[in-house]
Amino acid sequence: MSVFAVLERLAPFVEKEVNLVLNSKQDIQSLYSNLKQIQEVLQDAERRGVTDISVKTWLEKLQEWSYEVDDMLDEWETKILQQQIQKLEENDEVNHATLGEKVCHLVQSFYTRFQHVVDRRSTALETKELNERLDLILEEKEKFNFHASGSENLGGSKRVESTSFVDESCVYGRNSDKDNLLGKLLSEGEEIGTKIVSLVGPGGLGKTTLAQSLYNDSKTKEYFELRSWIYVSDPFDERRIAITILGDEETADSGRLQMLLQRVLNHVSGKKFLIVLDDVWTEDYSKWEPLKSCLKGLPGSRILVTTRSERVARVMGSHEIQLLGYLSDADYWSILSGIAFAGRGKVEREKLEGVGIKIAMKCKGLPLAARSMGSMLSFRNSLREWEYVLESPLWKLEEVAEEVFRVLNLSYCDLSPVLKRCFSCCAIYRKHVSIHMRKLFRIWLAHGYLSSKEPVDEVYLKGLKNFENLAMRSFFQVVRRDNHDESNIIFKIHDIVQDFANFISESEYCFIMDGRQHSSHQTENDLSLENIRKVRSFSARYISGDVLASYLIHLKRARLLSLVSCNLKELPQEIGELIHLSSSSRSSQTNKSKASPNVYHPELGELPQGFSELTGLWTLAGFKVGRGASKLGYLQNLNQLQGSLYLVLRDMDDDNDLVEAQKAELENKIHIRQLVLLFAGNVRIDVMDVLQQPPNLQRLRLLGYNCHRFPNWITSLNYLRVLDIRKCENCSSLPALGKLPMLEKLTVYSMGDLKCIGIEFLGIGDNIGASQEIAPSSSSSKETKFPKLKELSFQQCSAWEEWEDISEDMEDIVCIMPSLYAIQIIECPKLKALPHRLLHLTSSLQFLTIRKSELLLERYMKGSGDDWHIIAHVHNVETE
Repeated sequence: MSVFAVLERLAPFVEKEVNLVLNSKQDIQSLYSNLKQIQEVLQDAERRGVTDISVKTWLEKLQEWSYEVDDMLDEWETKILQQQIQKLEENDEVNHATLGEKVCHLVQSFYTRFQHVVDRRSTALETKELNERLDLILEEKEKFNFHASGSENLGGSKRVESTSFVDESCVYGRNSDKDNLLGKLLSEGEEIGTKIVSLVGPGGLGKTTLAQSLYNDSKTKEYFELRSWIYVSDPFDERRIAITILGDEETADSGRLQMLLQRVLNHVSGKKFLIVLDDVWTEDYSKWEPLKSCLKGLPGSRILVTTRSERVARVMGSHEIQLLGYLSDADYWSILSGIAFAGRGKVEREKLEGVGIKIAMKCKGLPLAARSMGSMLSFRNSLREWEYVLESPLWKLEEVAEEVFRVLNLSYCDLSPVLKRCFSCCAIYRKHVSIHMRKLFRIWLAHGYLSSKEPVDEVYLKGLKNFENLAMRSFFQVVRRDNHDESNIIFKIHDIVQDFANFISESEYCFIMDGRQHSSHQTENDLSLENIRKVRSFSARYISGDVLASYLIHLKRARLLSLVSCNLKELPQEIGELIHLSSSSRSSQTNKSKASPNVYHPELGELPQGFSELTGLWTLAGFKVGRGASKLGYLQNLNQLQGSLYLVLRDMDDDNDLVEAQKAELENKIHIRQLVLLFAGNVRIDVMDVLQQPPNLQRLRLLGYNCHRFPNWITSLNYLRVLDIRKCENCSSLPALGKLPMLEKLTVYSMGDLKCIGIEFLGIGDNIGASQEIAPSSSSSKETKFPKLKELSFQQCSAWEEWEDISEDMEDIVCIMPSLYAIQIIECPKLKALPHRLLHLTSSLQFLTIRKSELLLERYMKGSGDDWHIIAHVHNVETE
């Protein structure tokens, strides 16, 4: 809910007088105090809004109102910035003006002041109108009897208490999980003290059911002398937990917690016990620590925790954490059909089964959804009714949505206001897609969920913290992480979680278009002008320019604009009026403060005039520089750029280009991690030499590089992990890349003039030679070349004839490629032999791929006739 964001933005206006809103400070203070009242009950309102349509409608009114306030604050800040810039320009002009020009400036100044008075009056009226609307919303609030945050009644009925009893016939697809957990619970070891095992997964996945099955297993009953099932939930009540462990209601009247915990210690001491703590939410270790300290039984004692959050599992001090996965298609069909087909005959089952299996797949492995869907279908008899269920979005099926979303809403309501906003904006994504975390950050920034006024590193750390909190609570599923770049994360959102995001974001005004269909999360196919004007996030894919342009000019409130494969040559000039726009996938103008983070994707085109003034720009996908294109010097002050940068260098072969390369100051772009340089014409080598690279660069790709040698800086990229050299036809040798301390992957593709790879490629100094007498050296004192290299690939090097081997003396003083795992040699027809001493030093090498390289194949494969081979153990290759 954006109410929290509005409160944060209003605070500075309350604390100080702003000349733009003269005579409106009392109204602003009234706005602020009324919002504080709403903030106190918002948690309860959001919880109830999932199942109560009247509360949901009230929340939508509040959301719409808060968006209008947010827009108004944008307009205030824009006008204030314009006034500041105008004043500076006027002062500068007056200082250098003639007498006549000063008179003109005086007349203009009177007009400007008059305009400011008009603006203030307009602002005051707008503020007053918003206050009156908020008063009506406050009046309506009273009829719902919301509970304030922290009230004991807030969560009284939102959770259903679990017990230890279970019907084993209802447990599906958890045999391997159960066996694994039984092993952890019943393992005999030398450990001293009590071991904590946590079972983690999203709501509705069956954690409690699995824990119940474990608790009642015959092996568990036999192994543990004392067993206790405790439903914990929220809030974490250590007194109630202690009483449940003791199993004596008389202790309910016991005095201090100290006395209860002492009794618990006496009760479990000398026993091998199993205590199940079901549905734990607390992340406050101080609440858990006293109880944990008194749960000391015999070795082999266990505490089994079920929780939705991996963060909670860590706070509990878990020795083992088992993440519970989703069920297979067959298992959740068994759940759904077992309920839906109860009491039906064979003929009826056969008629409905085909559609039923497809419906079950909508549950996507969530047992709760399968049970809810099965229960609803048990009352629907016709095939058409089942087909309607199949075709309907989950949130349109009230019987299912009420139960499933109620469970998911528990996790959602447990989030902080910031995390709620960060999750709800994920409604812009389609199902089944993989999402890059950096792109999600841009959406958060566009909507103001991350501060744009803090340094880049701090903003990313806050964004990463928000992401990890959501991932630990199972809202996100991490697909891939980069061990070297913690912000390089790919993740997915489970389909049902995505449905929930769409459900709670119906009033977020997120609108998506693609070449096949239109969809709007709040109006569904309603393309009315009124709704388009309210849109805050607009995403278009594969839409023609004419169709798209008709919508873009109306996006007056848009903060996020994403245009993918729309083939737009330019955007309408009206886009410049979008003062709220913070992020654009392809924009001709960005209008917020220079300090604002923005995204610019010109699709390798030219940059607009004034672009170099966007000193707060975060992401620049790529553009053309050089003759007939943009200037490389435009990058000079863009030191907040981060992530990837793609540059096309066109005919940079004169002295002006040398100056532009120096002005670019890439060495100051400390947040750039990946750089792609595509050469489209002649580029002088001295231009490349002065084009120093970002110091923290991790990936570099050179495409079509046409100089006779590589730039000097290429061997000083101390953090470079991946180097891809492609179609660099004029270079006859490779630089001393063995000096790169972090290089993990090197690809050399289509170097037409490369004839020999000498030992200089390893970065071995000239003072080391074959004829030199060298004293024996221990392995610990050897100089290491390519210390991190894992993959080495040479492809389509048609002139390459020799790969120079190291000398026998060098083997004693040089450690070469100790981490190398695989070598590829493909389409290198003139290469005659491999460097045997060098390869024998690479003790970790497992795979050598030779393909379409006839001389090598003839020499090492004994004329087998195959055109490629993988040699599993390179040390078995015959040598002369």
